[in-house]
Amino acid sequence: MATSSQDNDRNNIATGVFVVKIRLDKDNVVKLASQHIQECYFIEDIFSKCIVGKLTFVDDAGMYEFGPFTGNETVAIEYGRYSTREMSFHIWKVESILPNMQAGSHISPSISLHLVDTSYEFMTSYLYSRSYDEKQRHTQVIKQILTNMIGWSPHRINLVDSLSELDKPFTIPYWNVSNTIDYLTRRAVYGADGYGYLCYNNTKNIFSVNLYPLSYLLGSSNVIDENRYVFENNKMALGTKILDWWIEGVDHSLTREWRRSVWLNYDISTKKMNKTIIDYDEYLKYNTILGKHSLFDDTYGLNKNIISNYDFINYDSVKKTRDAAYSNFIKQYNLQFLVNIIVLGNERRYAGHQIYLDWPSINQDSRSLNRTYEGVYLVKSIVHSFVGQDTNIGYTQRMVLIKNGYQNSPSKILKKSIISNTTGGRKTTEFKNE
Repeated sequence: MATSSQDNDRNNIATGVFVVKIRLDKDNVVKLASQHIQECYFIEDIFSKCIVGKLTFVDDAGMYEFGPFTGNETVAIEYGRYSTREMSFHIWKVESILPNMQAGSHISPSISLHLVDTSYEFMTSYLYSRSYDEKQRHTQVIKQILTNMIGWSPHRINLVDSLSELDKPFTIPYWNVSNTIDYLTRRAVYGADGYGYLCYNNTKNIFSVNLYPLSYLLGSSNVIDENRYVFENNKMALGTKILDWWIEGVDHSLTREWRRSVWLNYDISTKKMNKTIIDYDEYLKYNTILGKHSLFDDTYGLNKNIISNYDFINYDSVKKTRDAAYSNFIKQYNLQFLVNIIVLGNERRYAGHQIYLDWPSINQDSRSLNRTYEGVYLVKSIVHSFVGQDTNIGYTQRMVLIKNGYQNSPSKILKKSIISNTTGGRKTTEFKNE
């Protein structure tokens, strides 16, 4: 590539415009013209172990003819508003190859590809049977699995180490890595309230593998963007102006399991089934709330006879059953109220950090901020979205935010938070827009 083209690429990156390259084999790399890219995005999510995406483009280079696509190709997306980054993906599925009707051409079709990060195949496609000795911490076993079976370097893995250990030798019963991690994270506990471990990839420091409990991500030990997110026009230059927003509200059909639940565990030594009853108040003791009030009262949908879980694999005690129940509750509860915002792209943001929203009040005369919706939010996921160079904004992000409680609700029926975080975690300049 000529030097002038390289300079143009750098200039495009600096303004948030992206470059997409498809490597067909070791000798052939096709750079897609931005005007031929119809859809391009990738998603990082703390509830997803891998980063996934989608690319739809007009095949002006004739790749479908001279390829063909075998699934061994890789896609590289260079992006960034303040610095150049590159994400590499494997093609997991060719969704369709269709005539490009917009251009009126049957010669240059439109191709849609589903993309996955490079760990997806190792996470889902291979089955293992391996034993681990007792007294190893759950998180250290997971770290060994990520290192030995996925191939990640130990320095790439960020974690808060669990205090819980295997109380007996554990053998992976011919599971894939994803199922094995689900089993172990459900049982991992950090401290008195460190439930809800999550294993996920994100774009922190370009690319990181993470193993954190939700209680840590929601708490004051996490980091929060020092820039507040606002609705006013004068914040556009900071990149924290909210361009659009919508709320995914409470869905009670998903809350029945833990409003008041009965958990069963099978005690191998006594050959008996034990019953453990847990109610909403007890669950709240172990969940960090981003506000002073929880999302629900405790008067809706109570059912004392719901059987929430039946799992006798390694549940040999009531404590282990409770640990699994608390972990299950925290993961479900924190998906009950999600706020979506659209902002200018900033490659320094990543799934898993906190932000603060200055949500305006509907009554500006009495209060400048909304007492219910202002406050700290946890970034559940980020959709990095790219459009062509003929637009004013080349790179945007849809941030899906967890709001698991109300900042200072006037409602008298909601439960008060037992563990609350109303000011956020440690302020950091790592998201600085410059």
